[in-house]
Amino acid sequence: MKFLFSLIFFLPLCLFAQISEQSFEEMADKGEYEAMVQLAQEQLKMSNILPRDKARLQFFLAWGLDEGPGDDSLALTQYLAAENWQKNAPQALKEYAETLGLLGFFYNQKRSDFEQALIRFEALEQAYNRLGEADSLKVDNEINLAYSLRMLERMEEAEQRYKNLAQRLLKQPKTAHKDLVRVYKELANLALEQDKVEQALQLFQQALQAAQENFGPESKAYASQLNSLATYYYRLSFYEEAEPLLLEALKIYKTQNIQDKKYAAALGNLGALYIELDRLNDALPLMQEAAEMEKALLGEDNLDYATSLNNMGAVYMRLGEFEKSLAAVKQSVAIIKKAKGSSHGSYVNNLSNLAYVYTVAEKYELADAAYREVLAWVRQHRGEKSLTYARILYDYAILWEKKGDMDKA
Repeated sequence: MKFLFSLIFFLPLCLFAQISEQSFEEMADKGEYEAMVQLAQEQLKMSNILPRDKARLQFFLAWGLDEGPGDDSLALTQYLAAENWQKNAPQALKEYAETLGLLGFFYNQKRSDFEQALIRFEALEQAYNRLGEADSLKVDNEINLAYSLRMLERMEEAEQRYKNLAQRLLKQPKTAHKDLVRVYKELANLALEQDKVEQALQLFQQALQAAQENFGPESKAYASQLNSLATYYYRLSFYEEAEPLLLEALKIYKTQNIQDKKYAAALGNLGALYIELDRLNDALPLMQEAAEMEKALLGEDNLDYATSLNNMGAVYMRLGEFEKSLAAVKQSVAIIKKAKGSSHGSYVNNLSNLAYVYTVAEKYELADAAYREVLAWVRQHRGEKSLTYARILYDYAILWEKKGDMDKA
């Protein structure tokens, strides 16, 4: 997750007095990222913009491009431009901290450039200390910093970071203990990455216990942790252990009449579990309910809804209902293309799924066109020696085998 300060302007700037009543942060809260981009671009064209104001607008432009359907490369350019001015401007330290936070997250999530991410999170740590910011913001950054260390395989440093943070939280008032849930989960992830399964599961249990103690056994937060622990059991193929946790989480959501994204996620996770157990007829209504809930809560252009449609399409395919499968996966692909564009990895991933369904449904020409688009993207962004490229080629070979062209297969 991305955590930002409340936006504070230190000077009475005439530039921002001319911005429409709907502020940038309000647009971000509403997910109106295209509007953010448009407004920032318009304001950047104004004459006589002070350097500090320009850097701030570059930050907002980058944020809108980062979260919206814009160009990731342009987002990075704008983040760096804002950072470059703010880092040498002591009066803009708080704004610089916000830029560092999102830029570090961008490098982690969009570029997998963990060295650059680590540089930003370390600089943010120093900025927070100078600002005397709240511990909650420091916790978020320490978790992000430790994650970057993990991705760089600096495991001992990451583990020490997490443990130091946990010890510090335990010494604070009980209100701060809620963050222990996150720290225990991150330590568990670290243990899993080192194949320490028993240790990881103990830490997941600690996270669950911390959630129960700090939020209550009937709370949404506890249900969320039940879902998280079940997810890890699922990944380890411990299906019998995962199912009761998911059922308990769903019971809490239903008893509390909670209709939110996490409830939908738990429904989808139980559906995925039943797919693995070949209980397809039990899985389908769960997938359908999750998709309908996300559509109602988030809108039919939402990416979470697209994911549920893709999952539902997989169930339909396993049940041999190819037309329903195609309809669901095609809609998923269209949503992602509209939201993120055809160069985004999630679009290409779902397009690959669509190609496979086309193959199974014997719509070979459509499958061929989809696979060609996928292979072109993977070749450019991952390389011909990547495992992803090999997997897509394998699926593509299945298409030619089904067409009877063994030479191409």
